[in-house]
Amino acid sequence: MTHHIILKDIPKSKVQIDLWPFDIQGGFRGFQKVHEGLHYIATWLHDKPVGMWCYVSDKPIISGFDWNIPGFVDLDSESEQLIRPLAESGAMDTKLISYPDLAAIQWKQLTCYIHESNYHELLDKIPPIALDIETEDTILAHFQMAFLKIIVMPEAFLNPTDWNNWNDWISAVYEVCNDVAIAKSDIICQMIDLLILQQKIIPPAYTQKLKALSDAAMRFINRLIETKVTKLSIKANHYRFFLF
Repeated sequence: MTHHIILKDIPKSKVQIDLWPFDIQGGFRGFQKVHEGLHYIATWLHDKPVGMWCYVSDKPIISGFDWNIPGFVDLDSESEQLIRPLAESGAMDTKLISYPDLAAIQWKQLTCYIHESNYHELLDKIPPIALDIETEDTILAHFQMAFLKIIVMPEAFLNPTDWNNWNDWISAVYEVCNDVAIAKSDIICQMIDLLILQQKIIPPAYTQKLKALSDAAMRFINRLIETKVTKLSIKANHYRFFLF
């Protein structure tokens, strides 16, 4: 199921949904055909991105923009009561940009472990790295959010804390001992799939930064092969082929 994201009073120059920017002008009102799940919205003010995260579920997202903060804000109840029927009826569709269909597949893969019940916690918290004790869904969701926080931002505006957090997660995966890898073999395989997906789409400048971890990556691959667990060995060789 898809829904609308309605944006009121935003700067009319450039807007971004997830990884995809669009130039806009007067008359723009938001996005349509947005799939359920986590999404990132940004607008540009004085050549700087101002963003928000939202979770699309069973109704349109409607947000205003406060130029004084600056930032996205909830609308007052009167404004929302006026806009929501227009959004739900389709009366605003000609003023909305359609979410790219092919992009939806990739974005779902990047966010599939993040849910409406946990995304606020994931946004607000940088968790301790504990692959051996955390639940599978918790680990994968935190790992996805760590990556999303950097990939939605232009490099010039990247928060160093967010970059370091993603690197810490990668290091934690690379440093996992054999006993944990065997006990958590399913999640290790899933994290390798996420690592491949994430590293396929990061900008070249980020790829260069990750080269510092290449020795750790090779040690990780060799340890997985040494476990003699078939699925770990297959996944490790797949990852080696991708990296090297």
